[in-house]
Amino acid sequence: MGYDQPGTFSEIVKVSDGEGNYDYDFAVVKVFEKANNGEEGIPDIHATYYPTKDIKAGDKVFFQVRTRWETEGYDVWDFEDGSETVRVKSNIETDNHSKVGYAVMSHRFDKPGDYLVKVNRTVKGITSTAHLYVNGVPSDK
Repeated sequence: MGYDQPGTFSEIVKVSDGEGNYDYDFAVVKVFEKANNGEEGIPDIHATYYPTKDIKAGDKVFFQVRTRWETEGYDVWDFEDGSETVRVKSNIETDNHSKVGYAVMSHRFDKPGDYLVKVNRTVKGITSTAHLYVNGVPSDK
């Protein structure tokens, strides 16, 4: 895949077998401008959710994101379930070891299924993206 802009990208890898079993993983790709030579940082983004097991349709799931970037812009969640996107603002503290900084919000998946959730932040034309796989929301509550 070619990239025509700098940023942090989350590529989706789906692995399946002949019996119909499958799973997802993600590869993070950082793209720098050619003139940059990696000297100017590309923003980092980290996303997670909990609980990660036994989620049922209608359950509250908590999502967290932290983007180390400039103060402008928002982290935008897309739950890929037809709901509206949600904007939050994570702490841009540049100290990697800061104990605070994650923006926390919750979401409920109304229908059973698998969801590839995406969160991104765009500042000055550079986008940082992360994906999460919310696995197997069953049909019975």
